[in-house]
Amino acid sequence: MQNTLTYNQCAMQLQEVPDEISLNFYICGCPHKCLGCSSPWLQEVGEYKLLDNLSAEVNKMSDISCVCFMGGDSNHSDLISAAQIVHKLGYKVAVYSGDDEIDYELLKYVDYYKVGRWDHTKGSLNKTTTNQHMYKKIDGKLEDITYKFQEKM
Repeated sequence: MQNTLTYNQCAMQLQEVPDEISLNFYICGCPHKCLGCSSPWLQEVGEYKLLDNLSAEVNKMSDISCVCFMGGDSNHSDLISAAQIVHKLGYKVAVYSGDDEIDYELLKYVDYYKVGRWDHTKGSLNKTTTNQHMYKKIDGKLEDITYKFQEKM
């Protein structure tokens, strides 16, 4: 049985999703345990249940255009439900996943999708050596927009 998705915090950000003001949920319970993880606290269980609090947290915000889930790989069913809720509320959905493969069921509800485990030897999206990729869904097709992060260097 999968664990219910939890989080410890959410925060409005300008940098995680290009051209969007996003409310980022820092999802706990990361199963990847990447070497050199920059956020090891996300490997633990979070204080708040995502699906119980999602609508209320999103409805508090007036200036966002997107909701970004930073993680959620431990329970794709809950993540899909969360993406559906946000989609119905009228916001764009972004997912930062440590998985190396795209979940095509989740993709139905996602506008931005980052895939790839953290590899401290390759760096994050802003490095040309990264193994991670950020995709944007445009007219139902995925466009790799990783370069948008690298242009700002």
